[in-house]
Amino acid sequence: MCPFVTIVVKKVRSQEVRSQEVPRHNSQNPHNEQRIPTTSFDFLVLTFELEKCHLPPATCFFIPLSSQSLNPMCGRYSFAVEDELIKERFGVTVRSAVWKARYNCSPTQDLAVISNADPLQLSLYRWGLIPSWAKDPAIGNRMINARAETITEKPSFRSSFRSRRCLVLSDGFYEWKRDGKEKTPYRILMDDASPFAMAGIWDRWTSDDGEIVHSFSILTTTPNELMAEIHDRMPVILPRQEEKTWLGNTSDDELLGLLKPYTATKMKAYEVSRLVNNPKFDGPEIWK
Repeated sequence: MCPFVTIVVKKVRSQEVRSQEVPRHNSQNPHNEQRIPTTSFDFLVLTFELEKCHLPPATCFFIPLSSQSLNPMCGRYSFAVEDELIKERFGVTVRSAVWKARYNCSPTQDLAVISNADPLQLSLYRWGLIPSWAKDPAIGNRMINARAETITEKPSFRSSFRSRRCLVLSDGFYEWKRDGKEKTPYRILMDDASPFAMAGIWDRWTSDDGEIVHSFSILTTTPNELMAEIHDRMPVILPRQEEKTWLGNTSDDELLGLLKPYTATKMKAYEVSRLVNNPKFDGPEIWK
């Protein structure tokens, strides 16, 4: 009898490789390694060798990781703006029957964007980019952000950056400041609380039964002086005069020049309620 327990933990990041093999031991022959492809989820791979439990040696468990649990950046934001202000600020048509103010925008939700395919219309796209070539739409759960520094290199984002860009509409975003084991949520917004546009990319995915899903990802960059006190990343916020440039027929070099931290002196941040931790809370009470 073995008096101890061995636990091996490995995290697999499927958004970095389209198909990655994860080792799994055969319980009948621990020396015979099987290879199991993973294509859609992140996993914690836990391998247990337990002699005192009713489990075979080297049993392997695959535990999917949700995007919420890893607290990505930018992982939450708000866009609680009235129809008329949206029309005035962004010059688009708003279908009031489908538009809903959101105080706690979360991944996998259908949220407000303006795409270069329809720049005069407010559209609702799913947050979490699903590449057109993806076999499983669940890959989008982990593709809510795209790093500006590698946007032209990653196969999942490169094509969208060059031909499918969008404005992700917002009036503030959330980030959690770590202090030891504690995390305090903050809302970061313009100094005058006006709505703004974050740089986004989008794609069009079609399921086997013909369902079409438009989805998007938010570009992130290094923090400005304000954000550096809270987190080491921030969304790319486009100056108002550059929004049409982002949506237009623009060269890579000019587009890359827009992917920089927004001016810190034009922004502010304040602590908000921990209710924001739960996406089920989607009202103004989380700003208090």
